[in-house]
Amino acid sequence: MSRAGNSFQEILAGFNFIDIENHPDSIFGLYPDFTLAYFNPAWFTFAAENRGEPQISRDWGLGRNIFDAIFGDLTSFYTHMYKKALVTGTTCEHVYECSSPLVLRRYHQIIYPVSQQALLVVNSLVVSMPVEKISGGPSFNEADYRDSAGILHQCAHCRKIRNMRHENRWDWVGYLVSNDPRL
Repeated sequence: MSRAGNSFQEILAGFNFIDIENHPDSIFGLYPDFTLAYFNPAWFTFAAENRGEPQISRDWGLGRNIFDAIFGDLTSFYTHMYKKALVTGTTCEHVYECSSPLVLRRYHQIIYPVSQQALLVVNSLVVSMPVEKISGGPSFNEADYRDSAGILHQCAHCRKIRNMRHENRWDWVGYLVSNDPRL
């Protein structure tokens, strides 16, 4: 699979491309229409370590729109961030959670505008620690997390599941994150 669009490396003329390639953090590039333009090797390493391969390589190649993978309120959030970086030419950043079923992870995303022709998006790990919350072990009761219609409510940002037995409580339930609860 190609990891850089034909013109993307030329657009990055002001950056050290070898440093980007060798950077340990996951980096991707976007064209102004928000199609994927570049992936550094760490992008694929992250995908492989988190059971995303071979699907990532097969389904998320160059030219795919990033918003095909972003839903709900996050769509407007990321649209705003990416457009702001492109239009103003200023770097934008935020911290987000991308945990696995057993590891709590927070990332710092920095969005670098590149001559209003592209974005370079760097995702740096800032926190990684074992999840010490409900993981789906022997005391886990899936019924505690389903509403009266049998629906699970999962936060699109942190992926915690709403606990229907305790008002305003959201739990990390690794089992429900790693297994499709519809099955």
